[in-house]
Amino acid sequence: MPDLLAMARQMGDRMRVPGGMGPEVPVADDADDQTKLLGPLGRRPERHTGDVDPVEPSRQLDPSRQLDRRQRLELILARDGGRCVWCGRTLDGGLVIATTEHVVPRIKGGPSWIENEVAACSRCNGQRGHLTPAEWADECDRRGWPVAWGVLVASLERLQVAIAGRGGQRRARPYVDSQLRRLRRRLG
Repeated sequence: MPDLLAMARQMGDRMRVPGGMGPEVPVADDADDQTKLLGPLGRRPERHTGDVDPVEPSRQLDPSRQLDRRQRLELILARDGGRCVWCGRTLDGGLVIATTEHVVPRIKGGPSWIENEVAACSRCNGQRGHLTPAEWADECDRRGWPVAWGVLVASLERLQVAIAGRGGQRRARPYVDSQLRRLRRRLG
């Protein structure tokens, strides 16, 4: 195996990831410099610590991103009301178990942000699968359930604003836009 450190010195003080793709990575001249770059455990130090945005340290992160699942659910219930967004059942913690439902599914690029979560009963959450919000809402409507259309639209609008503010989420952006168009058209 070639000596990567020697090759990097020949190429200069910066090296690209093999294959020419990815970010430039600083290369150390000796073991002491390598420890400074990678830390005592031999790996790069974590970029994100505490509640400060790793990209823009002057900006504080949304405190809800640091809450555990139960606390997030309580915030969502307070924000959207104590009913399942899909079937309208009261989420009282007794027979109807409350869950957090990702409006844009994780598999479709949806983030685990509070803006992408609504309260749903475990039955609706499980039965929805990977259907889009508009498809599942239409199915719930066919079943005669009182879908909270306004909560769905508001959640997608909040997510759209959050994505614009935080950036990234390239897979979720077109999905959110198309679902908002479809739900707004449905509401007339």
